[in-house]
Amino acid sequence: MTMDELLELSLNSIKQLGLSESTFIHYRGSGYIPVAKEYKRLFGDEARTDSLMKLQSAITSDYHARRISIDSKSMKVRAINVMIDILETGTLEWKKYPISREERLPPAEYAPVVDEFLSDSSKLKNIVFIKSIAIQYFWHLSSMFDSPKVADIGFEHSESFIIQVSQKYKKSMDSVLYVLRKIHDFLCSHGYSSDASWKLLGTANRREYFVRPVMKRQDILSVIKCASEADNKRDLSILLLIAVTGLRCCDISSLRMEDIEWKNHYISLIQQKTNAHVSIPVSKKVLDVLADYIINERPESQFPQVFLSARNPGRPISTSAVYSLLCRRLKRAGIKKISG
Repeated sequence: MTMDELLELSLNSIKQLGLSESTFIHYRGSGYIPVAKEYKRLFGDEARTDSLMKLQSAITSDYHARRISIDSKSMKVRAINVMIDILETGTLEWKKYPISREERLPPAEYAPVVDEFLSDSSKLKNIVFIKSIAIQYFWHLSSMFDSPKVADIGFEHSESFIIQVSQKYKKSMDSVLYVLRKIHDFLCSHGYSSDASWKLLGTANRREYFVRPVMKRQDILSVIKCASEADNKRDLSILLLIAVTGLRCCDISSLRMEDIEWKNHYISLIQQKTNAHVSIPVSKKVLDVLADYIINERPESQFPQVFLSARNPGRPISTSAVYSLLCRRLKRAGIKKISG
């Protein structure tokens, strides 16, 4: 059997699986056709199992050498597995072929910069998502723009990447933009680039309203009054933020200094539960209370979290401790336990 015949049989077989047209086109263009062209270049027209396995090994080696992306490798390896099945049995039994759980790697030419960026960002929340977007971005630069020099990476490259991933991340594009801004801010601050056009990248959509609280206004005032009477700046700050922002206890406990936009009176963060990037307006008076706690009451700590534990000074407060604090204050204020 020739490779052209095997390619045609393979494509007909996967087309009969009922895949959508767009998925079929993606499989054909990213896996099967490139494999067939490379096979013919290396081994000629005759399709042989041993030669296909050699090509599969070469593709895996290219990935480890960072010459191709994990996505490109996966598509080609799957195509070869299907071709081998058809070559040996004459039919295709659709199954999940084993794919090793290899770490996604950046392109070789950008690896030092990406590694330094990820090391610099290692203490940020959601580092797994940041790493994923960063590596996808630099592979986009490598494949779509023929690997421009780091100093030449600018807004047009980010814009192209945003268009490409807009469907994949249509519900979390604010988070994608957040990562892109972090990448370009890093490149400028570390002397890799002097292009400031990255500042044109949109920031997360800001809410022009306060989150509707789950307690009645009078109950909120009672809780705040109870906290203020205790003369505890940390508890007062926590309760004020819960009252006016609607943030969950897990978001309060993980809140970091860098999340607070003091000049603009906003708190911007990636929510722990939803993975959504939000920017919530906070009044100057509430931020003043928060600043008072940070300056005058918060112990020194190596941790970036704003709120620290009372039982373990210097360590971040836990989510359960924030929840317990809220419940105690509600009970002290004579408010029944609420849901939401």
